[in-house]
Amino acid sequence: MALTGKPVGILGMYRSGTSSVAKALQALGVQFGDEKDHFPSNEFNPGGYFELTKLTEINRLLLRSFDRAYNRISPLPAEWRSYPRSDKLLIALHQLLERSLGGQGLWGWKEPITSLIVPVYDEVLRRDALNAHYVVCVRHPIDVANSQRKMLSFLGDLSFGMWLFYTLSALYWTRGASRSVVPYERLLDDPRQALEPCASSRGIAASEEELEDQRLHLAVGQSGLPE
Repeated sequence: MALTGKPVGILGMYRSGTSSVAKALQALGVQFGDEKDHFPSNEFNPGGYFELTKLTEINRLLLRSFDRAYNRISPLPAEWRSYPRSDKLLIALHQLLERSLGGQGLWGWKEPITSLIVPVYDEVLRRDALNAHYVVCVRHPIDVANSQRKMLSFLGDLSFGMWLFYTLSALYWTRGASRSVVPYERLLDDPRQALEPCASSRGIAASEEELEDQRLHLAVGQSGLPE
Protein backbone atom coordinates (compact mmCIF):
# COMPACT_ATOMS: atom_id res chain seq x y z
CA MET A 1 0.00 0.00 0.00
CA ALA A 2 1.14 3.55 -0.71
CA LEU A 3 1.50 6.16 1.99
CA THR A 4 -1.61 8.31 2.02
CA GLY A 5 -3.58 10.52 4.37
CA LYS A 6 -2.31 12.96 6.99
CA PRO A 7 0.84 11.91 8.86
CA VAL A 8 1.95 13.17 12.27
CA GLY A 9 5.58 12.99 13.38
CA ILE A 10 6.27 13.17 17.12
CA LEU A 11 9.66 14.67 17.96
CA GLY A 12 11.61 15.50 21.10
CA MET A 13 14.25 14.25 23.47
CA TYR A 14 13.84 10.86 25.11
CA ARG A 15 11.65 11.04 28.25
CA SER A 16 10.07 14.32 27.13
CA GLY A 17 6.49 13.13 26.88
CA THR A 18 6.61 11.74 23.34
CA SER A 19 4.88 8.51 24.38
CA SER A 20 2.21 10.43 26.28
CA VAL A 21 1.46 12.49 23.17
CA ALA A 22 1.34 9.34 21.05
CA LYS A 23 -1.05 7.69 23.52
CA ALA A 24 -3.35 10.72 23.52
CA LEU A 25 -3.32 11.01 19.71
CA GLN A 26 -3.96 7.29 19.31
CA ALA A 27 -7.07 7.67 21.48
CA LEU A 28 -8.18 10.42 19.07
CA GLY A 29 -7.78 8.20 16.01
CA VAL A 30 -4.13 8.46 14.93
CA GLN A 31 -2.77 5.05 13.91
CA PHE A 32 0.75 4.05 14.97
CA GLY A 33 0.87 0.58 13.46
CA ASP A 34 0.29 -2.86 14.92
CA GLU A 35 1.14 -3.09 18.62
CA LYS A 36 3.02 -6.34 18.05
CA ASP A 37 5.54 -4.35 15.98
CA HIS A 38 6.13 -1.81 18.76
CA PHE A 39 8.94 -1.70 21.27
CA PRO A 40 7.35 -3.51 24.24
CA SER A 41 6.22 -1.67 27.34
CA ASN A 42 8.32 -2.09 30.47
CA GLU A 43 8.72 -0.69 33.98
CA PHE A 44 9.85 2.67 32.62
CA ASN A 45 6.93 3.05 30.22
CA PRO A 46 4.15 0.72 31.38
CA GLY A 47 1.70 2.51 29.08
CA GLY A 48 3.76 1.65 26.00
CA TYR A 49 6.29 3.39 23.76
CA PHE A 50 4.29 3.47 20.48
CA GLU A 51 7.57 3.01 18.58
CA LEU A 52 8.04 0.61 15.70
CA THR A 53 11.15 -1.38 16.62
CA LYS A 54 12.22 -1.57 12.97
CA LEU A 55 11.99 2.21 12.75
CA THR A 56 14.52 2.58 15.56
CA GLU A 57 16.83 0.18 13.74
CA ILE A 58 16.62 2.14 10.49
CA ASN A 59 17.09 5.47 12.28
CA ARG A 60 20.25 4.20 13.96
CA LEU A 61 21.52 2.83 10.64
CA LEU A 62 20.88 6.21 9.06
CA LEU A 63 22.87 7.97 11.76
CA ARG A 64 25.68 5.45 11.43
CA SER A 65 25.77 5.93 7.67
CA PHE A 66 26.27 9.67 8.30
CA ASP A 67 28.97 8.90 10.90
CA ARG A 68 26.62 10.01 13.66
CA ALA A 69 25.06 8.35 16.74
CA TYR A 70 21.96 8.96 18.85
CA ASN A 71 24.08 10.11 21.82
CA ARG A 72 26.65 12.07 19.83
CA ILE A 73 26.07 15.80 19.55
CA SER A 74 26.78 16.31 15.88
CA PRO A 75 24.25 17.70 13.36
CA LEU A 76 23.03 16.05 10.20
CA PRO A 77 25.56 16.80 7.44
CA ALA A 78 24.31 19.18 4.76
CA GLU A 79 25.37 16.72 2.05
CA TRP A 80 23.65 13.69 3.60
CA ARG A 81 21.96 12.73 0.32
CA SER A 82 25.35 12.03 -1.27
CA TYR A 83 26.45 9.53 1.39
CA PRO A 84 26.91 6.01 -0.03
CA ARG A 85 24.04 4.24 1.77
CA SER A 86 21.49 7.07 1.72
CA ASP A 87 19.42 5.86 -1.23
CA LYS A 88 19.19 2.30 0.05
CA LEU A 89 18.17 3.40 3.55
CA LEU A 90 15.61 5.88 2.20
CA ILE A 91 14.02 3.03 0.27
CA ALA A 92 14.07 0.83 3.39
CA LEU A 93 12.44 3.59 5.45
CA HIS A 94 9.73 4.16 2.86
CA GLN A 95 9.03 0.43 2.62
CA LEU A 96 8.73 0.12 6.41
CA LEU A 97 6.31 3.05 6.69
CA GLU A 98 4.35 1.74 3.73
CA ARG A 99 4.16 -1.77 5.18
CA SER A 100 3.27 -0.64 8.70
CA LEU A 101 1.11 2.42 8.03
CA GLY A 102 0.20 2.42 4.34
CA GLY A 103 -3.42 2.96 3.44
CA GLN A 104 -4.22 4.79 6.68
CA GLY A 105 -6.02 8.12 6.56
CA LEU A 106 -4.61 9.44 9.84
CA TRP A 107 -1.33 7.97 11.02
CA GLY A 108 1.82 8.86 12.85
CA TRP A 109 5.19 7.70 14.02
CA LYS A 110 7.19 8.39 17.14
CA GLU A 111 10.91 7.76 17.54
CA PRO A 112 13.13 10.41 19.19
CA ILE A 113 16.01 10.01 16.73
CA THR A 114 13.70 11.42 14.05
CA SER A 115 14.33 14.81 15.70
CA LEU A 116 17.88 14.71 14.30
CA ILE A 117 17.00 13.59 10.77
CA VAL A 118 13.71 15.33 9.91
CA PRO A 119 14.91 16.14 6.34
CA VAL A 120 15.23 12.40 5.65
CA TYR A 121 11.59 11.84 6.62
CA ASP A 122 10.45 14.88 4.67
CA GLU A 123 12.08 13.48 1.56
CA VAL A 124 10.48 10.06 2.05
CA LEU A 125 7.04 11.64 2.52
CA ARG A 126 7.46 13.84 -0.53
CA ARG A 127 7.73 10.70 -2.65
CA ASP A 128 4.02 10.24 -1.96
CA ALA A 129 3.27 13.99 -2.07
CA LEU A 130 2.72 14.11 1.71
CA ASN A 131 3.68 16.61 4.39
CA ALA A 132 3.71 15.82 8.09
CA HIS A 133 2.49 17.87 11.00
CA TYR A 134 5.28 17.69 13.56
CA VAL A 135 4.62 17.73 17.30
CA VAL A 136 7.71 18.85 19.22
CA CYS A 137 7.59 17.62 22.82
CA VAL A 138 9.46 19.65 25.44
CA ARG A 139 10.05 18.84 29.09
CA HIS A 140 12.26 20.52 31.68
CA PRO A 141 15.83 19.21 31.18
CA ILE A 142 16.28 18.38 34.87
CA ASP A 143 13.16 16.19 34.81
CA VAL A 144 14.40 14.54 31.61
CA ALA A 145 17.84 13.90 33.12
CA ASN A 146 16.36 12.44 36.31
CA SER A 147 14.09 10.17 34.28
CA GLN A 148 16.93 9.07 32.02
CA ARG A 149 19.23 8.25 34.92
CA LYS A 150 16.72 5.69 36.12
CA MET A 151 16.98 3.93 32.76
CA LEU A 152 20.50 4.72 31.53
CA SER A 153 22.68 5.77 34.42
CA PHE A 154 25.78 5.77 32.18
CA LEU A 155 24.54 8.88 30.36
CA GLY A 156 25.04 11.07 33.41
CA ASP A 157 25.34 14.76 32.59
CA LEU A 158 25.34 13.96 28.87
CA SER A 159 21.54 14.04 29.20
CA PHE A 160 21.61 17.84 29.37
CA GLY A 161 23.62 18.19 26.19
CA MET A 162 21.43 15.64 24.44
CA TRP A 163 18.28 17.45 25.61
CA LEU A 164 19.53 20.70 24.10
CA PHE A 165 20.66 19.02 20.87
CA TYR A 166 17.44 17.05 20.33
CA THR A 167 15.19 19.98 21.19
CA LEU A 168 17.04 22.50 19.03
CA SER A 169 17.31 20.01 16.16
CA ALA A 170 13.56 19.34 16.24
CA LEU A 171 12.80 23.06 16.24
CA TYR A 172 15.39 23.88 13.59
CA TRP A 173 14.38 21.19 11.11
CA THR A 174 10.67 21.95 11.41
CA ARG A 175 10.90 25.72 10.99
CA GLY A 176 8.41 26.79 8.35
CA ALA A 177 6.64 23.41 8.51
CA SER A 178 3.29 22.56 10.02
CA ARG A 179 4.15 22.01 13.67
CA SER A 180 3.07 22.47 17.26
CA VAL A 181 5.13 22.56 20.45
CA VAL A 182 3.78 20.63 23.43
CA PRO A 183 5.28 21.26 26.88
CA TYR A 184 4.93 18.16 29.04
CA GLU A 185 3.26 20.04 31.88
CA ARG A 186 0.65 21.57 29.57
CA LEU A 187 -0.16 18.13 28.21
CA LEU A 188 -0.94 16.96 31.75
CA ASP A 189 -2.86 20.08 32.74
CA ASP A 190 -4.81 20.80 29.58
CA PRO A 191 -4.47 18.23 26.76
CA ARG A 192 -7.14 20.06 24.77
CA GLN A 193 -5.00 23.18 24.50
CA ALA A 194 -1.82 21.17 24.01
CA LEU A 195 -3.17 18.99 21.20
CA GLU A 196 -5.54 21.43 19.50
CA PRO A 197 -3.01 22.75 16.90
CA CYS A 198 -2.19 19.20 15.82
CA ALA A 199 -5.86 18.19 15.80
CA SER A 200 -6.80 21.21 13.70
CA SER A 201 -3.97 20.60 11.25
CA ARG A 202 -4.92 16.95 10.72
CA GLY A 203 -8.68 17.45 10.78
CA ILE A 204 -9.23 15.55 14.02
CA ALA A 205 -12.69 16.35 15.33
CA ALA A 206 -12.38 15.30 18.97
CA SER A 207 -15.40 15.77 21.18
CA GLU A 208 -15.27 17.58 24.51
CA GLU A 209 -15.84 14.21 26.19
CA GLU A 210 -12.88 12.58 24.43
CA LEU A 211 -10.54 15.42 25.33
CA GLU A 212 -11.75 15.43 28.93
CA ASP A 213 -11.15 11.69 29.06
CA GLN A 214 -7.57 12.36 27.92
CA ARG A 215 -7.08 15.02 30.57
CA LEU A 216 -8.26 12.68 33.31
CA HIS A 217 -6.30 9.74 31.93
CA LEU A 218 -3.03 11.69 31.75
CA ALA A 219 -3.57 13.24 35.17
CA VAL A 220 -3.99 9.90 36.93
CA GLY A 221 -0.75 9.04 38.73
CA GLN A 222 2.29 9.94 36.68
CA SER A 223 4.01 6.74 37.85
CA GLY A 224 2.11 4.84 35.16
CA LEU A 225 2.26 7.57 32.56
CA PRO A 226 4.30 6.86 29.45
CA GLU A 227 7.07 9.37 28.79
